[in-house]
Amino acid sequence: MESSPTSIRWHKPDESQTLRALGTGTSTTIEETISNVQLETLLRVGIPFAEGITTAPKLAIELLKLAAEVEHALMVQYLYSAGSVVNAAEPPPDYHRKLLNVAIQEMGHLATVQNLLLLLGGPGAIHLQRDPYRDMLSAENPLPFVLEPASRAVLAKDVAAEMPANVPAELRSKVAELVKLATEAAGVQVHRVGSIYATLKWMFLPEEARQWDLAILAPLPEDPITDQDLRPASEVTAFEARPEEWHADVENFILETPHTCAEAVAAIDKIAAQGEGFENPAGSHFGTFLELVAALDAGQFTTKALATSPTLGGGNGGEGGQEISHLYTRSWGSVFSLQYSLVVLTIYHALRTQHAQDGTSGLRPSLVDLVRLGMKKVIRSVSGVCASLPMHDGGPDLAGPPYDLDPAVLRIADETELVTRHLQLLDDLAVQYAAIENSPEFMSHPTHTNELANLRSFDKRRRDLLTPHATNL
Repeated sequence: MESSPTSIRWHKPDESQTLRALGTGTSTTIEETISNVQLETLLRVGIPFAEGITTAPKLAIELLKLAAEVEHALMVQYLYSAGSVVNAAEPPPDYHRKLLNVAIQEMGHLATVQNLLLLLGGPGAIHLQRDPYRDMLSAENPLPFVLEPASRAVLAKDVAAEMPANVPAELRSKVAELVKLATEAAGVQVHRVGSIYATLKWMFLPEEARQWDLAILAPLPEDPITDQDLRPASEVTAFEARPEEWHADVENFILETPHTCAEAVAAIDKIAAQGEGFENPAGSHFGTFLELVAALDAGQFTTKALATSPTLGGGNGGEGGQEISHLYTRSWGSVFSLQYSLVVLTIYHALRTQHAQDGTSGLRPSLVDLVRLGMKKVIRSVSGVCASLPMHDGGPDLAGPPYDLDPAVLRIADETELVTRHLQLLDDLAVQYAAIENSPEFMSHPTHTNELANLRSFDKRRRDLLTPHATNL
């Protein structure tokens, strides 16, 4: 049975705790003692912990599930913003693609987090959800889920979410301005994702490699995770996500396959270095968002006026969600959300399916192919349709794709139930296709006939793949 999400809290230590953790006397000030920017940020922002968890492996699983949801939410938010970007007539940079590449890199982060979960908890720990842990967070916790078209305020929020602790001196004034804008516009708390990864890294480090004692600063287990706490290598290799199977057509796509604690630390460092951590290498997400702010200020791209957090209802739109009321748009919105749900379900199904011994046969490679084609062909295409349709009857506002996701789609299940979920979502899609064709507005959109034909063809491919598995189980 699947357990309920653990309540994550953020502990901000006082000065006396900090001095004890650093092994210094009370006559020394924190400012004189703390030189490490990672620790400085953890003290300012808070250290994440899970109430009632007393062992490092169990706490790491809970924090990794939170990290997975944050990565999933970031990916979706960046995809939505990318869909609003319109390049200038003579770019030459493709700013839509730059933002899309960041979203794709987040997919690699999400897959790496799944491999870390597998390493600690086996395939039953795989967690592709987006909302359950984040919905339980306090007001101080990371990244409210808001779908917004790109704007200066939205990009400022992205800078704040991805910024390193040690911002280069030449950028500090600019970054401080953007963080202030982000806080005023959306109440964003900075460094949250970095704090999660810094705490996880500390738990995987052996005691002799730790620079400070976080267990004094927050209610964390003192004993580190060791290789003896990890799942058997045979189990990990049987299920892990591998770069060669999830290859993406984007530079710097990070997908790590850790098998030891040392490799787990290295994987966390790589994710952190690319955007969410405390370093600032060239090509980081932080740097990309600063570039996008500068390009927007210079008029090198504009944006479509998409709705903020369009939703079909039921609380899926995140903070400030707006329910789509235009009936024809709602039908297309339902198609989008069902197809998005199928993509995430298929990733989950693939990760819960063992690799074949030759690595190329069996169900898993076919599921991965469905994911890659679904993202490239279906999600991109239907997103464009939703972004061209009205939000409300008689209103000028465009809708945008509603990334509604029912958590039940991703709950732990056996092979029989996973196949059943695919087929049920396909049945639901068939109903929506018929509703679109029966709408009086359908004939006003000549390209939608071809859209539906392509969707039905793709759905048939999925049904043909999974129906034999349903009858054989």
